[in-house]
Amino acid sequence: MFAEGVSHGRHVAVAANGDVYVAIEGTNPSPKALPAGTTAPPPTSFVALRDTNHDGRADLMRRVGTLGNTGIAIAGGYVYVDEGTAIVRYARADTALVPAGKREVVVDGFPLSPGHRARNFAIDTTGSLFVNVGSAT
Repeated sequence: MFAEGVSHGRHVAVAANGDVYVAIEGTNPSPKALPAGTTAPPPTSFVALRDTNHDGRADLMRRVGTLGNTGIAIAGGYVYVDEGTAIVRYARADTALVPAGKREVVVDGFPLSPGHRARNFAIDTTGSLFVNVGSAT
């Protein structure tokens, strides 16, 4: 197990330096049951993880943003994240675990139709963004 306590992780992206970024589901309006004696983590877009001593387990965990969903990617110096109705990005230096840049909206206006809230996506080598948009049927 690389990390514990991430909670509701969806997709994963791994940076060239080995840092791991996990998109956190946060658009579903129904609360999820928690095991007895645990508390809900704060609202988060994604979790950034780093193994500093190379033992195969994350030593550092940082939560970024406040609304997550499914998709996440690293491309062109940015971490891209699905927020349900929008795809946003955060500027990230090659060696930085946590992006230093503020949240930037790349595209917005996606519907949050019941049953298909997920926005997994891909970014090709030219920088084109391809986003999955499902329907309730």
